[in-house]
Amino acid sequence: MSNKDDLKTQFLEALTHTTRALSGDENLRVTFQHEEGSRDPNEGVKTLTLPALPAHLTPRDMALLTGIADQKAFMFRYGWPDKLQMSLSLDAGTYHDVIEPLEKARVQHRGTSDYAGTKAHLDLINTFEAQRNANKGSDVPMGYVLSLKLAEQQGRRLTSVEERILKVNKHRLTPEVKDWLKHAPNHLGNEKEQVRAYSELLSILGLSEQENQQPPSQAGDSKQEEQEQEQEQQSADGASDSQQEDRESTAQQGETGDAEEDANEQNETQADQSDQGEGDQKTHPGYGDEDATGYEPYTRKFDATTKAEKLVTHSELMRLKERFKNVTSGNRGLVAQLAVKLQRFLLAQARMGWRFDQEEGLLDPKKITQIVTSSEPRPYRVPKPQQERDTVVTLLVDNSGSMRGRPIEMAATSADVLARTLERCGVKVEVLGFTTQTWKGGQSRLDWISAGSPDNPGRLNDLLHVIYKEADASYRSAKPAFSVMLADDLLKENIDGEGLVWAYNRLLKRSEKRKILLVISDGAPVDYATDKHNESNYLDTHLRDVIHNIEKKKQVELLAIGIGHDVRRYYRHAVTIEDPSQLGQALIERMVYLFSPHDRTPKDIEKDIRKKLKK
Repeated sequence: MSNKDDLKTQFLEALTHTTRALSGDENLRVTFQHEEGSRDPNEGVKTLTLPALPAHLTPRDMALLTGIADQKAFMFRYGWPDKLQMSLSLDAGTYHDVIEPLEKARVQHRGTSDYAGTKAHLDLINTFEAQRNANKGSDVPMGYVLSLKLAEQQGRRLTSVEERILKVNKHRLTPEVKDWLKHAPNHLGNEKEQVRAYSELLSILGLSEQENQQPPSQAGDSKQEEQEQEQEQQSADGASDSQQEDRESTAQQGETGDAEEDANEQNETQADQSDQGEGDQKTHPGYGDEDATGYEPYTRKFDATTKAEKLVTHSELMRLKERFKNVTSGNRGLVAQLAVKLQRFLLAQARMGWRFDQEEGLLDPKKITQIVTSSEPRPYRVPKPQQERDTVVTLLVDNSGSMRGRPIEMAATSADVLARTLERCGVKVEVLGFTTQTWKGGQSRLDWISAGSPDNPGRLNDLLHVIYKEADASYRSAKPAFSVMLADDLLKENIDGEGLVWAYNRLLKRSEKRKILLVISDGAPVDYATDKHNESNYLDTHLRDVIHNIEKKKQVELLAIGIGHDVRRYYRHAVTIEDPSQLGQALIERMVYLFSPHDRTPKDIEKDIRKKLKK
C-alpha cells in the first residue's frame, strides 16, 4: 500500500469515528455513495451516506468532506428530517427548497455551540453554498434566503457573498416573514413546536395545503364560486341590474369610496374567473374538440387573475417606480422619437384618408375634367372613416424568469410608451402579463400528489395572469402598474398557451371592429412540473394549437416579437430581435405597418422591419 493510500485510509477511519461521535449514535453506519449497493437493507442500522470520494484526495477535498460529514451528523443529532417532512405533508421539492436550509442553519448553530472545533469546516461548506447561489439573483430558493437571515440573527457572521445574496433578496422578506424569523428560534428546538412553527411559515409563504391557508391571491375563491352559482339561477339582465344597484348603494355608504372600488374589483375578478370557467367547458381556442390536443389543466381552482398593483405592497411599489424611472431614463430618448414617429403617422392617416370617386361630397381637384368629359361624373371625395379609432390593441408580455434583467426592462418601457402614444391617437390599448404563482408546481401539484399522482395529469402549476392596463383605463391611471413588471419575484415560469387564450378571449369581448394581439416573448413555454409529468412537448404542442386556432378564425390579428428567440416557428407573423434594446423600435415599426394601407405581404413587412433593425 502506498503512502497516499495509507493516508486516505487513515483519514476515512478518523472521519467515520468523528462523524459517529458528533451524531450521538455509536452504531451509526457511515458509507460513501459508491458503497450504497453493498448495504444490507435488513440490518436495521441507521446509515449516513457521504459523497463519493475523488480518485485523488486533496486537502481541500478532505476539508469539504469533513464539513459535509459534520453537517449531516448534526442533522442526525439535533434534527428530525424524516418525521418533519412527514408531519408537514410536504413533497421532497418543497422540503428541500424551504425547510431543509432552515434546518441546516439551526443545527449548525446548535452544533458549533456544543463543538466549536467544527466551525472552520462548516464555514467552508457555507462559503461553497453561497458561491453556488451567487448568480441566481431572486431565483435563490426562499429557504436559503431565510436560512441566511436566521444564521445572521443567531450570531453567525455572514460572508460578503452571503450578504450580497441577502441584499438582492431583501424584498422577499415581508413583514410577516420577518416577524416569523424573530420568534422562530424560540420554537425550533422542540419537535412538536417545530412542526407548528414551520406550518405557520408555509402558510405565510402560501405553500400550505390547507384550504384556509391559501395564498392571498386566492382568498375568497369559494365565496365567489357560490356567488356565481347564485347568479346562474337568475336572468342575466336581472343579475346585472342587481349587482349595479349593490355597487351604487355600497359606494354611497362608503365614506372614502373604498367600498365601491372593492366591489368593482370583485366583479372584475368574477368576470376573469368566468373566462376560466369557459375554458373548463371547452369553448376557448386550444381546448375545443376541433383541436384534439389532449391538453387539460389538472385543476383551475388555484389560478389567479389580478391587477398588477395588488401584487406588491405600497412601499414596494414606490421602490419599483423609482427603479422604473431610472431604467427608462437611459432609453426613453430613442423610444420617444419612435413614438413621435408613430403618432405623426397615425394623425396624418386620420387627416389624409379619403374615399374617392363619390357622387357627392367635396370636389376633388384632380377630377374636375370628369364633369365635362364623363356622362356619369364622380368628381367628389369624402373623408374615410378613421379605422384606427375603432381598434383595440392588446400587448401580452411574457413574465417568465428568463425575461429577468434587460428584456423585462425594455418590455415595461415599450409597454409604457405604446400605451401613451396610442391613447393620444384614439386607439385603445390593453397591457397584460402571464406567469405562474410558484416555481416547479404549486397547489395544483400538491393536489395531484395527494390524489396518488395519476399519470398524464396535465398542467400542474397555478397560473398568475396580470392586468397592467385595461383597455378602457387611461394611461395616467395605469402608468404606475408598468413598474410592477420589474418585480423580480413576479417572474417565474411561463405557460404561453393559456396566457394567449386568456388575452384572446378578453379581446373577443371588445366592441371594436379591429382587434390586434401582440405577444412579446423570449422563448418556448416552460413549466418544470408540467413538463416532467406529461408527455414530451406537452406545453409546446398546446401553444402551437392555440396559435393555429386563433389564426384560422381570423377574429384577431396575432403577431409576435421574439427576444433572442426565433418565435417564427410558432407565429405566422413574427419578428425576432437579438438585442433587447431593439424592442422599442421593433414595436413602433410593427405598429406603423399595422396601421398603414400597404399592399405588401406579411413576409415582405417582416423583412423590411428586420432590415431597419439591422441598420
